Amino acid sequence: GAELLSIMVEPEARSQGVGTALMAALLDECRLRRITLLDVTVDAANDGAQRFYQRHGFIPHHSFRLFGRTMRLFQRPILSENRTV
Repeated sequence: GAELLSIMVEPEARSQGVGTALMAALLDECRLRRITLLDVTVDAANDGAQRFYQRHGFIPHHSFRLFGRTMRLFQRPILSENRTV
């Protein structure tokens, strides 16, 4: 597996497909490297980021506390041959 640390898009460039293009490139690279699971951790208060990752196939796995904040771990299974779950 691999861990995505973050995808950030400048506020004025949001809703223009930039994040989706970055995610598509990342998933393609994961397939090339035969990575089968991708994790990302999101602050539980960041509803926008959670919606973004869920739209891109990430599934909530569990919550935990980190430095006094509630965080959520999301996971996305990845299949080879350009097919995704």
